Amino acid sequence: MSIKTLRKRIALVAVSTLGIGLLTSVAPASATTVITIEANGGTATTGSNGLINSTDFGVTVAGGTDNTIITGATTATARVQVGGRVTVTAAGQSTTAVVRVLGATISGWADAGALASINTAGTVVTATASQTLGVATSAPTTAGATYTIELWESLSNYSAGNDATVKITVTTVATGTQNVFSATSTSNRFSVNTDTTATANDTAGAAYVDHSESDVYINYALFDANDVALTNAVIGCSATGSVVVAVNSTSATNLLGATSTAVDTDATTGYCYVKRAVANTPASAVVTLTVNGVSIGSKALTFVGEAAKVVVTDVVRQTTLSSELTKTDSYAFNVLDAAGNTLSSRTVAIASSGLNAIVTGATGGSTAAYNAAALTTGGWTCSGTAGSADLVAYALKADGLTRVNSDPFKAWCVGNPYTYTASLDKASYVPGDIATLTITAKDSKGNLTNGYATLGLTASPVAISGSQLTAVTAPTNADKFTSAAGVKTYKFVVGTTEGSYNLIVDLPQWNSAGVQSAVTVAYKVAASSATVTTNEVLAAIVKLIATINKQIRQLQKQLRR
Repeated sequence: MSIKTLRKRIALVAVSTLGIGLLTSVAPASATTVITIEANGGTATTGSNGLINSTDFGVTVAGGTDNTIITGATTATARVQVGGRVTVTAAGQSTTAVVRVLGATISGWADAGALASINTAGTVVTATASQTLGVATSAPTTAGATYTIELWESLSNYSAGNDATVKITVTTVATGTQNVFSATSTSNRFSVNTDTTATANDTAGAAYVDHSESDVYINYALFDANDVALTNAVIGCSATGSVVVAVNSTSATNLLGATSTAVDTDATTGYCYVKRAVANTPASAVVTLTVNGVSIGSKALTFVGEAAKVVVTDVVRQTTLSSELTKTDSYAFNVLDAAGNTLSSRTVAIASSGLNAIVTGATGGSTAAYNAAALTTGGWTCSGTAGSADLVAYALKADGLTRVNSDPFKAWCVGNPYTYTASLDKASYVPGDIATLTITAKDSKGNLTNGYATLGLTASPVAISGSQLTAVTAPTNADKFTSAAGVKTYKFVVGTTEGSYNLIVDLPQWNSAGVQSAVTVAYKVAASSATVTTNEVLAAIVKLIATINKQIRQLQKQLRR
């Protein structure tokens, strides 16, 4: 039903003898004003006495400006403390207006000469065009209860059973929640950032402060259980570690060592400013935020220092295969400060002095983000001839000149497997043991093979089998001779049947006539020397009985004497 031609006005006001509530709604696409949320008034029936903060269509009421709800706003909501009152008024309407309250008591209205109190839930109140209508509702006494206030712009619409033009749903909230921090408020923000802009989540990487940066901001926005921002709260920041802190200030005069407090009159824009005590040095800190002396949470910070060490790990032998002479994943690296913290975005290179005719070039890269799961990798270029070079990776300090070096590491260029051997870690096992098989492969020059060669192919599949051995992880064709050792290991669970067996290790891809064939490894499954058999137990019992009988006979002889 169209109601755009109607122009009426009605006021919804939140009033409470104990405090006051919060009103919010969403504006429909209409411009006809029918409800006004008034600013603070002098009495409970003529204004919103004690209203602290109310938002309706983005307009804030804090005791200074009226607020309006527009025609068609049937999803508007309000909150009022237990025992509080919401007042609805309408004036200057061109026809009879109707207000109905369901689920609460109508406790009075403001029309001059009208009844001062009705005290009846569900009563319909009307006002003619010449009347000013005011209806005050008395909220239920239980927190979480709801009731509705409905407005019809004409008596005929109400009588015809049409939907209300405006509908307000009111929810009661517990007393004592106003301006008291609530950890469950979804409006709260407590985040680590690189500037004073508060966000819902921590800015990526902000928990780490680079050596070139001296400070970080912990932003906060704090609300009560009614999602109203705290005012005049005493905010405190305290920190462990070699840092200094301040509240809502970056001035050196306000940095008060490990603790700082301030009265925050606008909690939506607050921040804790945290700065390392000594420039460029590593420091770890846990910063705790308090509201009126009560801790509401902590944030961990890491202030990283200058580059102090380059660490190279996971070195893999490269291949001399002509199509794969250059690799970029043959080693991993990281850069650490003096405290062992990993450093982000540090460029690592290979010193050219280590290159030779075997290893003709090498690459590094930039370290990953502080919280990256994987390290950055680099590699080198082989000439195609088997051999090695001793390489050193380095990073530069902030001055751009001073090098920080890794320990030297061996960069190999070697061929594919030419021969291979296999061995078990024991010659004999007991049931339930874990057996370890080691396969070692070498190239035609006798060097341990490279880490890119796979054990098999689809056309030449790996075959490893032995009785009473169950693989923990089944061998596959894609398995490689790992790391710098040129070996591959597998583990097996040993079965329960005793006996002598053979393990067959066959890598057809690397077999060749007269050079290499499948390898056989002998082993045994035997009872432990600590195991006692049934026969041994019976023999011991027989021996014990014989000994007892002998002692009895000796005792009998002594008694006869």
